Amino acid sequence: MPDRVYLVGCGKSKLDDEAPARRLYTSSLFRKSFDLAQRRAEADGASLYIVSAFYGLVDPDEVLQPYERALGDLAPEDRRDWGVRVARSLAAKLQPKRLADVDLVVFAGRAYATALRFGVVEVTGAAVRIDQPLAGLGTGQRLQWLTRNLRSSDR
Repeated sequence: MPDRVYLVGCGKSKLDDEAPARRLYTSSLFRKSFDLAQRRAEADGASLYIVSAFYGLVDPDEVLQPYERALGDLAPEDRRDWGVRVARSLAAKLQPKRLADVDLVVFAGRAYATALRFGVVEVTGAAVRIDQPLAGLGTGQRLQWLTRNLRSSDR
């Protein structure tokens, strides 16, 4: 089974002051996504990062300033550039493993997954498996799904 990397998309709601990335984003959707991804990453012995529309690939303990930027608001070429930048950062962090040999589990919206998929292909020349547990769900459905899965992981 290939190694996994868990990626959690940033959120619009943020603290007003700098904070570690894991605490900067305050929405219920981010909190629950991060909590579940963290549990699964720990169980899998996998890496966990946050993907920020402004900062790119971020370690959860990296201290960030609040910002206002949504990936979906960027022009398509800027989203693709973002995906390449994140894929390059991820490839560097994974050394000596190869990005092309890793499965990505993405707790983020379609814009993030699409940009990441593009970036990985540009950087590696190969497609990588991207699992999107929340794909196709509206915000309310995502929160329900996350709540159910967090409860089941408590057992």
